[in-house]
Amino acid sequence: MKRSILLIFAFIFLFVSILSSCKTDTPPLSGDDGSTISQPSPTGMDEPTVRASAGKDEPDMTDQPSVSDFYSPTDIPQPTPPLNLNQFVPEFTVDNTAPIESLLTKTYTLQELEDFFGTLPPMEKAMYGSNVDMPDLSVFSVDEKFPIECLRQIYVNPYVTTPYTVYMVSEGGFFYVFWNIGFENAVGFDQQPNSATAIFTAHITSLKSISDFDSIRENVSTAEDVASIDPALQLSFAMSSRLPSYSLLEDGSVLEICYEHNGGITSRKDLVVVSKEVISNEISVSHLAFVLAEDLP
Repeated sequence: MKRSILLIFAFIFLFVSILSSCKTDTPPLSGDDGSTISQPSPTGMDEPTVRASAGKDEPDMTDQPSVSDFYSPTDIPQPTPPLNLNQFVPEFTVDNTAPIESLLTKTYTLQELEDFFGTLPPMEKAMYGSNVDMPDLSVFSVDEKFPIECLRQIYVNPYVTTPYTVYMVSEGGFFYVFWNIGFENAVGFDQQPNSATAIFTAHITSLKSISDFDSIRENVSTAEDVASIDPALQLSFAMSSRLPSYSLLEDGSVLEICYEHNGGITSRKDLVVVSKEVISNEISVSHLAFVLAEDLP
């Protein structure tokens, strides 16, 4: 008797399971005007349309939103195109086309220039101690002492420029002053520069060849030895992994020399050469690498 009751319950359970697994079609609902009304999904979410493709059901993505539905390329701030004029501090005019000979009318002695700017480039001088006396090298102070006649601005890329001023030196060659542009408000793409400060200076009478540096020996020579060959070398303290200097060569390439030191740096003597390599001026961070060819001695 008990066995029969168990078989009956098992049969009922199996029958209910079969019924629940079957999917019945629900007839479409009709509106008052006879149109068909779509029924909501049992999950409360819209189900994707499916289409047959290569024997498989795949989601139809033709009606899915694309990136362009949210914004267009014109919504992205575009870089200001390189202009030849008025891209520096408004009181000064950049001219990248006029020959340097037609712009420079004044000549200064190297002593006059170094008495004002210093014998070392401003940023390098600042690295040799907190008690270094730094002069006011704003573009307005410089222009008051040495009127700016030749102002160039080279576009490294749409967001980075290398502005520089050139002075004629009575002993020969040119004296270059490179500027860091300041903005009243650094946020946004439409800010206008309102100041500039000299960050690197160099006097060049002639460019060097790679053979001029043959006497520089790794683990022996120092940055002072390199400067005795190329007084216009630029030391870069911006990299944490290495400390390089750059010398512009006569063929347009750049000599990169890397140094190491044993702690505090108080002068070029503390920087010992560890490597030398000639690199392209296109990958160099040397300011001099971007000087117009016609502005070089």
